[in-house]
Amino acid sequence: MNDNIANGSAPSTGGLIAYFAANSVAANLMMVFLIIAGIIAGSQLAVKNWPEFSPGVISITVPSPGSSAEEVFKDINQFLEKAVVGIDGVDRVESIAKDNVGYVEITVETFSDAKDVLDDVSNAVVALESFPPLNADKPEIELTRNVSPVMTIALYSSNRTENELRREAERLQNHLLALPGVTLVGITGSRDREISIELDEVNLRRHGLDIRDLAKVIRSNSLNLSFGNLRSSAGDISLNIIAKRNVGEDFGNIPLITRLNGTVVRLEDVAKIRDSFVDERVSTELDGVPAIFVQVDAATDHSQLGISNTVKDFLAGYDLSEGVNQIIWDDDAANTFDNLHGILDNAIIGAVLVFLCLAAVFDLRSAFWITLG
Repeated sequence: MNDNIANGSAPSTGGLIAYFAANSVAANLMMVFLIIAGIIAGSQLAVKNWPEFSPGVISITVPSPGSSAEEVFKDINQFLEKAVVGIDGVDRVESIAKDNVGYVEITVETFSDAKDVLDDVSNAVVALESFPPLNADKPEIELTRNVSPVMTIALYSSNRTENELRREAERLQNHLLALPGVTLVGITGSRDREISIELDEVNLRRHGLDIRDLAKVIRSNSLNLSFGNLRSSAGDISLNIIAKRNVGEDFGNIPLITRLNGTVVRLEDVAKIRDSFVDERVSTELDGVPAIFVQVDAATDHSQLGISNTVKDFLAGYDLSEGVNQIIWDDDAANTFDNLHGILDNAIIGAVLVFLCLAAVFDLRSAFWITLG
């Protein structure tokens, strides 16, 4: 035993701690490895201001063209409510019945697996007998996860119309959605778009068409959600759709009648179609200049800081139309960075205080390594 100690070898029964105590090179390598691994792991963390509590919301949308809100509630919403209430992982169920569409929103319980709950909800809806009704479309079931705000970009111009500024915001929106990590990009501070379809009664009669026939054709060429109105002197019909076609020109190309000789009567032949805005008053200004805001959001499992840097790099090289300017109006990621910077500052101050306290008792070398550990 004494020979072993004299020769500088570690005792065989000393264990792991004794081994590292006798082999400083191995101990230093282990320390360097742990520090590097910690830096790599820390750089990949999803940094955000607040932790995520809710796993998401499941929405069920059932379009029912031509049905009143009362009919939608009786034939659709009541069935959906009974089907989903009581499913494991369901925290709250909210039901909304409107003309032409039924909507049910399900909040998933905290710490529940949202995908498992989504599967259970889908199976419960499929298992409903005689559902959906004959006049309703297939239910659309979607899981919407919570998002974290990243930044708000303001576009402003003193010589552009509302429509031009809105189009510029929509162009920026499409580019931002293509960036990695960006989950949602919304536009605020502007009226929503509406496609106005004004029918020509003379042309309708000449082609033997009825306003309800037109509404049916338009719905069959669209996805069923909220949209504009079909207007004529006889009255209005609410379409309640978001179209596969999203501009007036696309709707004008919808075929209404195909004759034996190959002649096609299109919607533009019997109606005047215009891209416009909903009839409401909205005024948004930035320092007295008309403006519109683009909100960038990211999934809660992504890093706000990383996505913020990606968006800023993109904006630095993005070309706006002449006369349109941009500014980052609100940077939520900057607030997160400030909080993180404060934590790091406190950590450094704490480490210095620990070192000074240890240096008063131990030698400087021991105090340094203990603080580093």
